Amino acid sequence: MKQALLSPLLKKQTLNFESFSNFRPISNLKFLSKVIEKVAASRLWDHLCTNDLNEIFQSAYKKYHSCETALVRVQNDILKAIDNNKCVILLLLYLSAAFDTVDHDILLNRLQSNFGIKGKAQAWFRSYLTDRTHFVKIDGSSSSVHPVSYGVPQGSVLGPLLYLLYTSPLGDLMRKHDISFHLYADDNQIYTTFGFNNDVELSLTTCRVERCLADITNWMSANKLKLNTGKTELLVLHSKVPTDFVATKHNC
Repeated sequence: MKQALLSPLLKKQTLNFESFSNFRPISNLKFLSKVIEKVAASRLWDHLCTNDLNEIFQSAYKKYHSCETALVRVQNDILKAIDNNKCVILLLLYLSAAFDTVDHDILLNRLQSNFGIKGKAQAWFRSYLTDRTHFVKIDGSSSSVHPVSYGVPQGSVLGPLLYLLYTSPLGDLMRKHDISFHLYADDNQIYTTFGFNNDVELSLTTCRVERCLADITNWMSANKLKLNTGKTELLVLHSKVPTDFVATKHNC
């Protein structure tokens, strides 16, 4: 039940199919394995909800939450800020192969220290994560079987939920810098506001965003995750901007 058949799925139909990095490795698991996972996921979810352990600004893989709820909240906050004559700095962060680099020991320690999952429950999750294998099958030809030392299976029931618990400290990190955020799986939207023609506020906001991003980068490195700099974007959103403000922004 721990062996997965990997089906390479092109992330976008327009991407070059000759580049391996453009494919997402989807794990096809045994039916019985997924039934057991569903039971475990249900009990884990009940534990998180009963003890109020969910990140409220994470919209992925949660009942009554979706990509739509994340977009609606972020857009609403941005439009309200602009209506109040504020500028908004929006930082869009994206991770590379996030599900595939989850460290099992770090995850198990986090389940115990942050979510109170210990004893037999933790031992069950350790059993679930260890001794997993996978192979690729294309056009009737199969690769050799390889052990899986890192990551959670994409295409599994528990994998996405465990990933959310693994990255849960990000929310507290961004709150420490007093920066608004909303998460959707491995997509991170970070945003904050500042006033027009206020050089002091602009400088303080810029420094705050830079410090937050530095802490996020260090946390990612310590937890064996990697930011995809090629897909990371920084946007400044505003209504009509005074001419002197535009000049100041370019000088910065």
